[in-house]
Amino acid sequence: MIGELAAIQRDQAEANRQFLGALQAQVGRQAQALEQLVARSGPVQPPPGLTAMESLTLHRMTEEDDAQAFLEAFEATAEACAWPAVEWAMRLLPLLTGEAQTAAMGLPPAALRDYPMIQKAVVDWLGLLPEDHRRRFRGARLGPEDRPFAYGQRLRDAAARWLLPNGVGTASEILEKVVLEQFVERLPVYIAPQ
Repeated sequence: MIGELAAIQRDQAEANRQFLGALQAQVGRQAQALEQLVARSGPVQPPPGLTAMESLTLHRMTEEDDAQAFLEAFEATAEACAWPAVEWAMRLLPLLTGEAQTAAMGLPPAALRDYPMIQKAVVDWLGLLPEDHRRRFRGARLGPEDRPFAYGQRLRDAAARWLLPNGVGTASEILEKVVLEQFVERLPVYIAPQ
């Protein structure tokens, strides 16, 4: 009986080796066929009219996000993806949350299709006007837990948003803002605007 079991086991092992050989040969043939198909078809192209940049998905704004930085990142993405400007508002609205969403939804329905109107409403609602950034710049202090680089970046951002609110400005415009601030700050109390 043991001899019969050993013979059966040898026969089974031989059958397994033959089956494994056949599988390996089949895998080899399939790999060759696949290589030939890829060689004939050339590089894979995205579907017509749809590129990776056009199908990019943006994440919703969170409570921790700086609203102005979020809007700037959205604009940079929209420009990089070459989205038509008329689509910006419709792409932005679903991404807004909290106060930014409240500001946008307070606009008349026709204005909800106008990105500059939405941007202005959010900036105004959240107090992100150049004067607010001037106060943040002047009031910024390096705290004990702050990293110097992060503090420097906050200063730079506040200064740029104060002095270059639209991302552009001439040296004379910047000079005027700094001189005006110094002038107003140094006026006697009985003359200074309240």
